[in-house]
Amino acid sequence: EVVLVRRGKEPAKGCWSLPGGSLRWGETVAEGTRREVREETGMEVRVGEVFATVDAIGPDYHFVVLDSLAFPVDAKRDPCAADDVDAAEWVRADRVSGVVPQTPHLDTVVAKAIRLLDAQGLGEQV
Repeated sequence: EVVLVRRGKEPAKGCWSLPGGSLRWGETVAEGTRREVREETGMEVRVGEVFATVDAIGPDYHFVVLDSLAFPVDAKRDPCAADDVDAAEWVRADRVSGVVPQTPHLDTVVAKAIRLLDAQGLGEQV
């Protein structure tokens, strides 16, 4: 399963996505990932490697998104929407492509994460 959030603000307001946001000055990718997941879902995570990059380009923005593996400290905890998201929930990885609307590349990024975890023998831990 993977935690998805529905964005409550632009860009991509109303679309399902992975938790995340902008880094603060001096913050590492791992620190920012932990903070954003906590702010948006209330969950604490152990952050793994960056495994994908995505260019998110709109009419008045261009973000470079770094996707990191993240593992919940408490896998039994349900996410709770907060901050700039209006929903957060666990979704089976094989059902992500059916979640609509979603941010571009979401299903591709999740599939890549699953392949990587399976190759590392970690697929059952997520």
